[in-house]
Amino acid sequence: MDFSGEWAGLAEMVLRGAFLLILYAAADQDRKTGEIENGCWIGIAVLALYEGFLQTAGILAGPADWMGRGIGLLAASVPFFVCSLVCPGAFGGGDIKLQAAIGLFLGWPGAGTALAAALYAAGIYGAVGLLRRQIGCRQSFALGPFLGLGAALALVV
Repeated sequence: MDFSGEWAGLAEMVLRGAFLLILYAAADQDRKTGEIENGCWIGIAVLALYEGFLQTAGILAGPADWMGRGIGLLAASVPFFVCSLVCPGAFGGGDIKLQAAIGLFLGWPGAGTALAAALYAAGIYGAVGLLRRQIGCRQSFALGPFLGLGAALALVV
């Protein structure tokens, strides 16, 4: 099957749309329950691997940058993992796994952009919440919505 031209663009659009839908589901779930189900990060990881396979096979345009995807995965998730070891409870396991899947999908430097945007937005949210006394100093809040926002931003930048 030849996916050149318009079909390749459509396939890429479907993959990116599915990525955004899964991000939305993860963010909404984390906001409501404080947890991110494994199905969300697994779905994003499957999309990332499928997209990479399609690029490797020449079905989708662009190089299959497996090294960039691996670096994105590590650069996005290892800092969260280390922080959670140093300061238990700083990040949940769902946040770490979701960020790893986002890094695998976006690759490098997209994963860095997503992480920076997410932490910047979460910092503003936390600071405003503290100033308005809506959030206490030791109170946590869901990071999933900010991870989703950062990944969506990195996808379009």
